[in-house]
Amino acid sequence: MEKKEVRRKYRQYRDGLTEKERKQKSLAIKQGLFASEMFLEAEALYTYVSYGTEVETKGIIKEALAAQKRVFVPKVYKERRMEFFEIHSLEELGSGFRGILEPEEQIDALASPELANKELMLLPGLAFDMSGNRLGYGGGYYDAYLARFSRHCFFRLGLCFECQLLKEASWQIEARDAMADTILTENGFIR
Repeated sequence: MEKKEVRRKYRQYRDGLTEKERKQKSLAIKQGLFASEMFLEAEALYTYVSYGTEVETKGIIKEALAAQKRVFVPKVYKERRMEFFEIHSLEELGSGFRGILEPEEQIDALASPELANKELMLLPGLAFDMSGNRLGYGGGYYDAYLARFSRHCFFRLGLCFECQLLKEASWQIEARDAMADTILTENGFIR
């Protein structure tokens, strides 16, 4: 199946969840994350800022900051590149690329992941398979960002609802596609 068709299909599945279901499932995902050894041992959290019907991450960001974790979120630039910047509060975010919250321009704490020890990255996606293959939104921002660093620089955790999970990818996997090391849904971890 073509990526475009898979994206459409799994966006529909995710959008078909009620707001109440999304909140409950996002809470279960957050609780699973915070109880995990990977989160407890992480010194830094690289996370997307949820938008629309994605797994909610604003609560994750708040609690990670309260737990004294360093938190980095992405900013997208016109030249189709993405960088992560450290934030200390959700108030440091403003409307950015496609209306998604991202760091304001004055923030200058650019991430240097190759210098840190234990970094956990939460990956968004429209679909994941049980092997960690990820189907993003089509811009290639995460693929390009992650390609700049050693494969072991981040522990890559894909967040999705169970309705976005496939047994195996039904789309063409490309060498440049960033994979997740593990996936977390409302029903737990898939390793």
